[in-house]
Amino acid sequence: MANPFPDKILNVRMYHVGFGDCFLLSFPSGNGHRHVLVDCGAHPKGTLGNLTEVAENIRDITGNHLTAVVATHRHQDHIWGFERGIKTFETMTIDEVWLPWVEELGNPEARAMWRNHDGARAMLEARLKVAAAGPVQKAVAAVIANLKPNQVALDGLRSRFGRGIEGVRYLYGGYPDLVAPGGIDGLVVKVLGPPKTEAFLKRMRPPRAERWAPAASVDGNGIHDLMDSPFDERWLDPDKGKYWEAEPSRVFDQVERDLFKERMADSMDLAFALEDAVNNSSLVLMFLIGKYGLLMTGDAQWGSWDSWMTGDIGEETFKRVTLFKLGHHGSHNATPRSIINRLPENLTVLVPTHNTPFPTIPEPDLMAALATRSKDRVVRSDNTGKLPSGCTSGDFWIDFQMETD
Repeated sequence: MANPFPDKILNVRMYHVGFGDCFLLSFPSGNGHRHVLVDCGAHPKGTLGNLTEVAENIRDITGNHLTAVVATHRHQDHIWGFERGIKTFETMTIDEVWLPWVEELGNPEARAMWRNHDGARAMLEARLKVAAAGPVQKAVAAVIANLKPNQVALDGLRSRFGRGIEGVRYLYGGYPDLVAPGGIDGLVVKVLGPPKTEAFLKRMRPPRAERWAPAASVDGNGIHDLMDSPFDERWLDPDKGKYWEAEPSRVFDQVERDLFKERMADSMDLAFALEDAVNNSSLVLMFLIGKYGLLMTGDAQWGSWDSWMTGDIGEETFKRVTLFKLGHHGSHNATPRSIINRLPENLTVLVPTHNTPFPTIPEPDLMAALATRSKDRVVRSDNTGKLPSGCTSGDFWIDFQMETD
């Protein structure tokens, strides 16, 4: 079933894997297509259990040949499929693998970063084992599950799935343009992120004007409401239905309050800080072919966006976007507000999303703003609904097609 797409058609396949990303970009080249896979993963607590089947589908429709495999960053919801489907990937011809610069084992800055990251994660796991069950602990556990390094997937990617390190690229914002990679006629790939400057990498929280307010969950408290408060449900004010933050406690004395804050609030803050830090190491790639621009943002957060979205590069990039892969499944903190109005009208937005394990995702205000900007061209992986022209759906994917001539 190799190359099922018509000649001169650019096909973007968004797989529905649950809470995760998996995109197959099929570029017309010569008499057929060449294929670039961008991520293949699902959150362990939000998976549909079909990653092995997804890998087999990728093998079948590409004729067992990928021009490039891209892993935007190491979170499980972006790379777990490279473990679950590793036997399939090991049988395929894979010309190149593209990873963010922080994954290069020979880079001392990257090694130091991951040592600190792994130590903090281990401390979180130890705290979680002795903590009582509650909404904070549940959220921390979900974050930790996604943070755990997938050594099988990372080893496979770094070795081009056993074929050697030749052809493995470690990319960063400002890396020289990739021109006709793998012989794909007319394709230019601009690498916008991640930044190599530590000051940008550490900037996860956008200024207030760029933020979306986090949505409330079913019980009225969003995950980030829990993150910002050091208290679990025992601290609910029955009159206000909100977490107590200002008044002296009627239940706990100051010593107990300080101890609780140290053990639980810090855990929540640290969990999301670690999550955000890895997100900010995401590859951000702009695929340019003909009149089309495909902006694939991984899960990049504020520091990465801010490193390139101003100035000539940013303006030129936004003008050319015809397809936008929404970051971090539509969360409130991955897409700056100002970006929406800078994107061209009537572009197509692909949203790989699922509301498990984080029920506040996707963020409703962000989705509403995208719908206004893009009219009926916001396509969610978890809800095919009425697909715009150019889109078709399969058992566990949605295809979006564009004529390149």
